Amino acid sequence: MGSFLRAIVLLVLGVAIGAVAVALQPQWAAEIVRRAEPVLAQLPQAPPPPRPFTYATLVKDEFDGGFNHLLRPVKNVHSATADKNELFDSVMLTVVVDQSGAVVAATPTQGPAKFYAAAAALARQWKFKPFERNGHPVMAKLERMPLGIHPPEQWQSYRQPFPQVKDWRTLRIGLRRTECFGTCPAYSVEITGDGKVAYRGSGFVAIRGEHHAIVGPQVVKDLVEEFRRADFFSALDAYRANITDNPTYELTLSFDGRTKTVVDYVGPSAGMPDAVHDLENAVDLAADTDKWLLGNAETVPSLLAEGWN
Repeated sequence: MGSFLRAIVLLVLGVAIGAVAVALQPQWAAEIVRRAEPVLAQLPQAPPPPRPFTYATLVKDEFDGGFNHLLRPVKNVHSATADKNELFDSVMLTVVVDQSGAVVAATPTQGPAKFYAAAAALARQWKFKPFERNGHPVMAKLERMPLGIHPPEQWQSYRQPFPQVKDWRTLRIGLRRTECFGTCPAYSVEITGDGKVAYRGSGFVAIRGEHHAIVGPQVVKDLVEEFRRADFFSALDAYRANITDNPTYELTLSFDGRTKTVVDYVGPSAGMPDAVHDLENAVDLAADTDKWLLGNAETVPSLLAEGWN
């Protein structure tokens, strides 16, 4: 109604000014216009026209940054009905991410069509670290984001209990990632019950060698709880796919004299449960290994805290 009211007032004033201008000298018409300007300034302003929508980022595939922003773990499509040609395949999706990092659209574009609906439903659960342009969160369109098609998850024949930690001084949570036939980062990281973090980088990482940090006690307790929710002790000892040239990951949890290690060699393709596979990224996140693997805002402060100069 603001813009409509403004138009009516302008019309009335225009007619009046035109009539007066015919009868009076030009300077009187100009004076009338000058006195009308404050009145017009107080009228509600029409909203500006909407700017055309454009996506801020177009990520061509998962290696260009899409998965580097992914916060919520990836859940794969597990199927007991997939034939051997469909297993180890992927559904490719085009994903639209809003300024908060939530997925607002997921459209399958390639792969076995019978898994499109399941893949799209899983992709809509993803959560990303917001994409930014000039320091401000923006929408992003990600292309060729894959979701794997894998066999059903495999567990031990019976569930193993997950006991409470009695002596936190004995707690050790370790992750080791090896090199591959390519540029996979090779490193290990260990978090102890008192929050000490020990990192050792050996290949294709930003920071090599041994480095140390500290995390808070709640970070350690929350990480142990993630292992509990994943039913870690009920997982198989190893998940190895019949594939070559990939990295091997080893995940270890030890406390109160009990130790469990799970070996992951393209594990999801061998029935590795998503919840167990997600623990690898959970350890990285708790230890903030990105400051050594990729480099981030914490890299320099962390090195200075260790006495580097």
